[in-house]
Formats: sequence, structure tokens, C-alpha cells
Amino acid sequence: MFEPAELETAAYTGGRLIWQRPSYENKDSGEGNPPLPSTRESSLDHAVGEALTNLYVGLGRYMRGEKLSAFLFIQRYPIDRLLSILHLLEPEVDFFPDVFGNERRVELRYPQFSGNLGGMLQGYDRTPESALKLLDYLELIYPVNSRMSQEIRALAARCMHREQRLCYHEWDQL
Repeated sequence: MFEPAELETAAYTGGRLIWQRPSYENKDSGEGNPPLPSTRESSLDHAVGEALTNLYVGLGRYMRGEKLSAFLFIQRYPIDRLLSILHLLEPEVDFFPDVFGNERRVELRYPQFSGNLGGMLQGYDRTPESALKLLDYLELIYPVNSRMSQEIRALAARCMHREQRLCYHEWDQL
């Protein structure tokens, strides 16, 4: 809900007025107020670079035991970057896109990409595995620097090895 003065500067899409006071003067408020924020990037370069950096930083945090931070850096931030460039990678099915959130109806708008989401978003306990799936996808869509790719893969392997050692150690304590 907006106050009348806020409608002049608020970015919103069109809508319909359900009720208004008889004294209300702004009859155009249901038409929307551009410019709307852009949730799309025009180039793969920045988005892919950010996603790769997120994977690397996230795996470093995972190694330090910062699993929640790692989860966000690997399973949230790179996905946001990918969502901002999907329109450059595959045709969008016109299914009610939301100008404020690329994640809205992504499964219907980008069915090819959506088929990869399960591997990229494996959950809190499989963050390194998710990082590897994200890296695989990034390598499919962009010429990723091979050294960066090697570093991310090695760090993910160290994270998974560390988790196995911790699990076996906990098992031995029982």
C-alpha cells in the first residue's frame, strides 16, 4: 500500500484500483509508474565472473566450517546471477514474467535451465556438490578460465574429503 505522495516515485507495474476514497484525485495510479528496475543483464561476462567468484569464496568458507555462509555463496548468489542472464541463453516462454523477481515462474519460463536446478541446489549438506554442478553449467555456457575451474574443483574435493573425515570421526566416537 502506498501513500499518495509515494506513488509519484514508487516503481510499480499496472494494476487496478479496487477501492478509493471519493476525494482521491489521482485517477492514473493504476497504470504503473516506470522506470521499473531491470533484473536482466546484457552480457554474460559480469554475471558469470560473479558466479565463479561466489563459488570460490563459498568453498573457502565451507572449509572454515562456515556452512551457512557457504550455502548462500554457492546456492543462492550464483543462481541470482544466472537468472539475470537466462534471457541470453535460451528463449523465454512468455509465462507472466515478474519484473521484480527473476525467480518467479522460472520453471515455466526457462524449462531447459530449470532441469539443472536440482543438481545446483542440493541443500545445506551438499554444498560442495552443488558448487561442482554449478561450475559444470557455467563451463557449458561460457569459456571459464581453466585455472579458476581447476581451483574450484580442487577446493570442492577438499571440502567433500573433509566432510567424509568428519563423518567417520563422529562415527568412531559412538
